[in-house]
Amino acid sequence: VVVVDDKPKWLLDLIAEMHRQDNISWTVSDVVNYCNYSHVHLIREFNKYFGCSIVEYLRKVKISFAIDYLKHSNLSISEISVLLGFSSVSHLNHIFKKTTGKTPLQYRKDYLSRKRKATHDSL
Repeated sequence: VVVVDDKPKWLLDLIAEMHRQDNISWTVSDVVNYCNYSHVHLIREFNKYFGCSIVEYLRKVKISFAIDYLKHSNLSISEISVLLGFSSVSHLNHIFKKTTGKTPLQYRKDYLSRKRKATHDSL
């Protein structure tokens, strides 16, 4: 097994796949199907190297994509929810707020307000 930066290469490759935009709606089943390791082995490896479960890691990836969409697109919260593979807008809202302390709509409004203020202040 090739090890890079204390993590096996296959795990780094898997993480890179999970961060690809065309895989943003992946579920745990998709992760398991992508690599040739058992679900139990993946659970053990994620906990060992990242200190979290596959589900938690996927959520972090999805929330980072959601933040990017909120900042840099005009997609609605509903469209973002579908793109990221959430079961509903309320599920996205719940996970997003649990992670960031704000709902996606509050996050977008705050970001746009800060951006307008920064633009105004620099004039």
